[in-house]
Amino acid sequence: MAGSSRTPGICDQCGFQYKLQQLRTTSYNTRVCPECWDGIWNIQTNPLNYAPIIDADLPLQNPRPPSNADRNITWENAIMFWEDQTNDWNLV
Repeated sequence: MAGSSRTPGICDQCGFQYKLQQLRTTSYNTRVCPECWDGIWNIQTNPLNYAPIIDADLPLQNPRPPSNADRNITWENAIMFWEDQTNDWNLV
């Protein structure tokens, strides 16, 4: 195994020649140059690959539905027949 500081190495990603000491090993066990080096973030270790941690035991702050008293009507005020309604869109 060569150990000289002049030993050439070829980047597995871009194919350019660098000193072997400059090449770094990725998580795929390939040797890449400093320009191709992604640091610790690559396809295997990208934080977007992990599922988010969701705590399912969070209580709701106000679990009651909103009051819809303005939309409720009594039976006396309800229209029972379609003919009793006046609709502007039904002008056919």
